[in-house]
Order: sequence, then C-alpha cells, then structure tokens
Amino acid sequence: MQNIHDNEIISYKVDLQKSKITFQTLGGKDNSVPVMIEFIDVLAHMFETQLQGSINE
Repeated sequence: MQNIHDNEIISYKVDLQKSKITFQTLGGKDNSVPVMIEFIDVLAHMFETQLQGSINE
C-alpha cells in the first residue's frame, strides 16, 4: 500500500449513485506525484472546514 500521509488534497468527487468518494491528491518528495484514493460502499459523508491546500491526515 502506498503511503498517502501528508498528501495534498487537490479535489474530490462524491458519487451518490455508486456510493463512492474519490480524492485526487499530490504526494511524493516534491509533492507532484498524482495519487487517487477511492472509498467504496460509502453510506454517508461530512466534510468540515474545507480549506484550499488542506493536508490529508
């Protein structure tokens, strides 16, 4: 599994029909490697304090 700690979240997509959330992040040493993170079978979601340049913890 790839380490995604400290990746920068660029965008996310919530697909309610397919119960899926997909994040597009940047990571790597120079923060330029694109990494997609997908959550499936999502029942509900809530994002608080969505700030530009947020870091995935």
